[in-house]
Amino acid sequence: AYWGIGPDKVWLISMLAYASHLLADAVTIEGIPLFFPYQRMYGLPPHPLAGMRIQTGGWFENLLIFPFFD
Repeated sequence: AYWGIGPDKVWLISMLAYASHLLADAVTIEGIPLFFPYQRMYGLPPHPLAGMRIQTGGWFENLLIFPFFD
């Protein structure tokens, strides 16, 4: 165990980070290519509520993200 962190904790933290990144990208207008190389993009929330998705680089994303980095 490196720095007292076992491989099971490293695996769990890595999977949570990966899943949270996919979830955050799925909430954007662009969505994510969930079944790559199939080119269809998937996002959350699905249609007909797709208008609630966040525009990347927009003011609302900045409002949500930047407080965590100051």
